[in-house]
Amino acid sequence: MICTRSQTKFLAKVGGDVFRNRVTNNRNKLKLNRVKTAKQKKKVAKVKLCDTSNENSVIETRDLDSVRSMYEGLLESFISTQINNSSSGNTRVSKKKKPEEETLRISVRQSEGAFRYKEIVVKRHKNYIQVVLVPNGIKQNSLSVEAMKELKDAFVLAKKDPNCHAVLLNSSGSYFCTGVDLSPLVGSNKKQAAEDLASSIRDLVMTLAFFTKPVVAAVNGTAVGFGVSLLTYCDVILASDKATFCLPSAKIGYLPEGGATLTLPQVVGTSAAAELFLQGRRLTADEAKRCGLVSEVLWPTSLMNDVMPRLERIAQQPLQAMEATKAMVRCHLWGKLKAHMDHERRLLVEHWLAPQCQENIKNVLKNGWFDD
Repeated sequence: MICTRSQTKFLAKVGGDVFRNRVTNNRNKLKLNRVKTAKQKKKVAKVKLCDTSNENSVIETRDLDSVRSMYEGLLESFISTQINNSSSGNTRVSKKKKPEEETLRISVRQSEGAFRYKEIVVKRHKNYIQVVLVPNGIKQNSLSVEAMKELKDAFVLAKKDPNCHAVLLNSSGSYFCTGVDLSPLVGSNKKQAAEDLASSIRDLVMTLAFFTKPVVAAVNGTAVGFGVSLLTYCDVILASDKATFCLPSAKIGYLPEGGATLTLPQVVGTSAAAELFLQGRRLTADEAKRCGLVSEVLWPTSLMNDVMPRLERIAQQPLQAMEATKAMVRCHLWGKLKAHMDHERRLLVEHWLAPQCQENIKNVLKNGWFDD
């Protein structure tokens, strides 16, 4: 069949329209499919989110005991694996540390441990260590068994520290030290308490007596009983003008503790020591200086400011010379002190447990050491 030109143009036009319609329809179908696919994906995501939230709620509501047992099982499995590895020789053998590294590690441990005390405060400075007696409420800086153990440990650390050339002993508050804490002696287990207290006094005294480095004491207030005994093991005693010193144990019914019956007569003389022991009289700072117990009396408001330059001058001296000098000054006590402290320990326990002493201790704990 032969078509004319006009018929050909008409057919071409109709064919083009059909083709365009088909293309448009295909595009519309493609867009519709894309929309449906997007909606289906959102639905699937929502379903998954719901499933996840349901799983989380199941986990959250799971019994705590089952979780704990699962954790413990994993932990035991890990530990057993480590033990098996160690036994099979898989662990790495550490190299032997050099002496310099070991010394550094010991020094670091000492620096860290020196601050972990409950009854005292220890401060490490450039070339000296400061030990501070902290007020403990109504006990007014009295030393408990725990406090004396901490004091002993602090001085042991200071002795081993090569950077420490001196120790400063002082207190915060209006009291320097009001002796030992007598309250456990009237408790239910008073015999054991007396044994422990007497042993702690002996151990601390022996540590102080054989301490080789200079000890400077800054006495800001009242020193009573064992607080005075401590000062006899110090090399330089700088006292506030308001400081007082007293040994009233005879009034209570027991002998002076801390080896004072051996050391104090060496410091102030036999006659002055006997007066302090038997009468229990309080000495002012000026009186203590005249009898030799105190090295220097300073103004109360500037006590620590005046102490520091004196302490730093001492700490700057060569340590070897200071240790040798102190040993020569105090070596005459070393042979006698151990037997003396052992005998004192037995007597203290006996005196503290006596009925009259028990009553006097209760009065002291109720009313204080002094009537005025």
